[in-house]
Amino acid sequence: MKKKHPLYFQLFFFFLFSFNMMAQSEIIISDKNKIITNSENTQAAAKILKTYLDKAFAKPFEIAAEGKKESNTSEIILTISATEKLKENEFIIKSDSKSIYLIAPNQKYLRYAVYTLLEIWEFRKFTATETYIPKVTQLIFAKNTRKIHQPSFDYRALFYPDCYDEDFRDWHKLDWQVDDFGIWGHSFSVLVPAKEYFKANPKLFALYEGERNTESLCMSNDTVVALVEKKMAKIIAENTQCSVLFSESE
Repeated sequence: MKKKHPLYFQLFFFFLFSFNMMAQSEIIISDKNKIITNSENTQAAAKILKTYLDKAFAKPFEIAAEGKKESNTSEIILTISATEKLKENEFIIKSDSKSIYLIAPNQKYLRYAVYTLLEIWEFRKFTATETYIPKVTQLIFAKNTRKIHQPSFDYRALFYPDCYDEDFRDWHKLDWQVDDFGIWGHSFSVLVPAKEYFKANPKLFALYEGERNTESLCMSNDTVVALVEKKMAKIIAENTQCSVLFSESE
């Protein structure tokens, strides 16, 4: 009669087989692997990734140029690409059988890709000063995957103290209206500055309880309208990078 293996022996082979199958389906990243950049524009994002990985691992990571990458080792490759047909606010995180690729149309969204990869690996940024960084000897990523990441909203902004920190905003993929808008917030003092106009022409400013008040403008004064138009045209000409020009009424 054929002798049967004990149950634990069968389970051992089952888990060993499962482990081997899992290892074959995952890329393993350790501090022996490199971060690869393909241009000067990817250097800043690569340094961000290195900063966090260096804190997670015992030894620091190396950043290398694309031409120096090793064909037999896994790498994290950062690319700004115009060939992937990405929208301006999209980025790709993908892998082949060996390496991980972060691909974006610009530097901003390449930083977003870096932070998204870190979140996949359980890194967390709770506030501008509170960050969770796991202590690891290796990180894993599924082989042969591809995902396009796109925000649900074209513009995402919050206005509270932590958002003044650029790293916090980028981690959470938040825009910053203070920089992105040509004019943002209470802007009458920018459009028609009281220091420049009040003394010579107080009628440009609001009449409140019988007195002219520099905190607001006289909206019925045609000169005010003309000055605002002139100032707005100047601001638009000087801020061609802004996609939104906004002036909030007071």
